[in-house]
Order: sequence, then C-alpha cells, then structure tokens
Amino acid sequence: MKYLKFELSRFLSRPVIFLLGGVFSILSGLVYISLKMNVLGMTQSLDSPITTLLISFISNLNIYVLLLCSLVCGYCFSNENKSFFTLLKLSSLKTRDYILVKFILAFSISFVCISGLAFYGILFSSFGLADMNYLMFNYTALTLNAILYCAVGVFSGSVFQGSILLSFFFSMTTCLLINFLPQLFSGIGNSYIHELITYLSVNSHFYNIQRGFLSTSDIIYYGSMIFTFLFLSFKTFEFRERA
Repeated sequence: MKYLKFELSRFLSRPVIFLLGGVFSILSGLVYISLKMNVLGMTQSLDSPITTLLISFISNLNIYVLLLCSLVCGYCFSNENKSFFTLLKLSSLKTRDYILVKFILAFSISFVCISGLAFYGILFSSFGLADMNYLMFNYTALTLNAILYCAVGVFSGSVFQGSILLSFFFSMTTCLLINFLPQLFSGIGNSYIHELITYLSVNSHFYNIQRGFLSTSDIIYYGSMIFTFLFLSFKTFEFRERA
C-alpha cells in the first residue's frame, strides 16, 4: 500500500499526465463534433439519433483509449532498468504486489486522462437521451476495455523494461490484434473456430455491452483476459529476478 501511494503521488503530480489528458480531451471533442454533424444530419433515417450518436462516439473513442493506455503503461515502466530489478530482488516488495501496483497505477492515470468524458454524459442527458441505461452501459464498456488494455500494457512493460517506445508498440499491436481478430481470420470456413475467434475478440463483447446486454460470458471474458495478461507479467518478472 505504501508503494502504491508513493507511485501514485510520483506519477500523478507530473505535468505530462495533464498534457495527455488535455490531448485526449481535444481529440474526443473533435470526434464528437464530427460525429454529431454526420449522425444528426441523418435524423430522418434514424429511429434514435441521440442513441446512435452515443454508441458511435464511444466506439470511435475505443481506439484512442487503446493508444492512451498503451502509452501510459510504457511511461509507468520507463524508469525500470537492470539495476532496478536488482533492488526489487533485495527489497521486501513481492513481485505480485509490484505487478498489481503498476496495473492500478496505469489504470488510475488512464482514468484521470479520460475522466473528462463525464462532460459528454451531461451533454447527452441534456439532448434528451431516451434511455439513460445506454449511457451507463457505454461508459462501462469503455472502462472495461481500458482495464484490459492496461493489463496488456503491464505485460508489455514487463517484457520491454525501460523502453517506452517498444512497450507502446507491442501493447498497441496486441490490443489491436484482440480487437480485430475476426477481420484478420475472416477467411476461416470452420464455424466452431470462427465462433472461438469471435469470442476472443474484445469488440464482440464491447459492442454487446454498448447495446445494453451485459452477460456472464462478457464478465468471464474480461476477467479471464485481464488475469491472463497479469499472470504473464508476473511470470516475466519472475524470470527476470532469477536471471
């Protein structure tokens, strides 16, 4: 707990975090303006233009959240080098606790950066969003994706210690892969394999939750994927400690 407080105070006080939050806010604003012009321009052909705008807005922000979490995780591991792992081995801090601290730290920073999205919740409410549950489910879907991306980012940081760029690109590539698995393997004719690939894709669960259908299958998926990447991170650090 002391190490978590130390890391939070060390990173959250840095100007770069607020810079990232500002850039994300600007990008989300541009996405919103662009979608509002396109979606609301088709009002006559849509049953619920506000709901469509909300779902399109969150869907588009998914990629920006992916990039943000990948960059934040690489930044969280930027000071780690070989001498750091020697100190970690000599300290009383367990590897498991260290991984969890980095995971919580990465998500906390990412959450601070995307917290400005609460403004759009108020905006959609003022526009007369018919079903407020859609707002809750869309924000839940984006938050679950952010948590998963942070778990992937922690694994990337554990593999590429001290290198922001390598960690960022590896995390980004892995997150994009689990987003677009069905598109990459669209040529597979076997229905069972296709169903498995679709289930492993985060997009199928993300879109499901966006439309208000949070099932046990979705909860199991996010829980197992987050656990898998954190477990891989733990094993990677164990290997480095023994080396």
